[in-house]
Amino acid sequence: MTTMNTVEDFLRIMRDRPDVREAVRREILSDELLALPQIVAEIGAMVRESQRVQGEHTTRLGRLEGDVTVLKSDVATLKSDMVEVKSDIKDLQTKVGGLIGSDLERRLPTLLPPLLSQRLDLRRTRLVYTPGLLSALDSSFMSSVEDAADEARIADWQEDRLRVTDLILRARRKAGGAEVWIAVEASGTIGRSDIARSSESAAALRAAFEEDAVAVVVGYRIREEEHAQADSGGVNVLVVEEPSG
Repeated sequence: MTTMNTVEDFLRIMRDRPDVREAVRREILSDELLALPQIVAEIGAMVRESQRVQGEHTTRLGRLEGDVTVLKSDVATLKSDMVEVKSDIKDLQTKVGGLIGSDLERRLPTLLPPLLSQRLDLRRTRLVYTPGLLSALDSSFMSSVEDAADEARIADWQEDRLRVTDLILRARRKAGGAEVWIAVEASGTIGRSDIARSSESAAALRAAFEEDAVAVVVGYRIREEEHAQADSGGVNVLVVEEPSG
């Protein structure tokens, strides 16, 4: 049997006898303190697991941020492509509209005189001027317009307006026999700008020649709003049948 006389004897036994050391620990420490190492170990495991999960989340977040960056770039590219597509569509619409308008203008020299004679109660309706065909028509027309500008009967912009008017005709009214000028703007779809240009050309003709002039717009279609604008401005509207094919 081991004899303990001093504290040193007790400590020596504690060091040499694990069973004694464990028995003393159970006597001195509470159950909570005895369980503390296990609790600390479990907390350490939880911390390590949390760090692992956080690392995975950080990795996923990094990937997500990368995906968002790529998505933003793709959206920006798509927007840029859409702008180009819209521009191409607008250019195509302009070109198609120009082709339709040009085709209509080519038909008008033969189409308009009988229509205007009937619509406006005219006779001897004849084409006087259209841009690009001056040599085949009345070559004195633009000379008279230039003289009117030189004499300040019309402004320079009015001279320019008459130069680009789609068609200018001359006729005689059945009632009274007075001469009248006709300013025509043609477009596949008659718009507000066509109405305004026709009205300006008619006003310039009245001022340049000091004679009556009427404004006419002609096309394949016109909206109700534009038709009302033409009526209120005293501009005659002619809607002609669009050629098939």
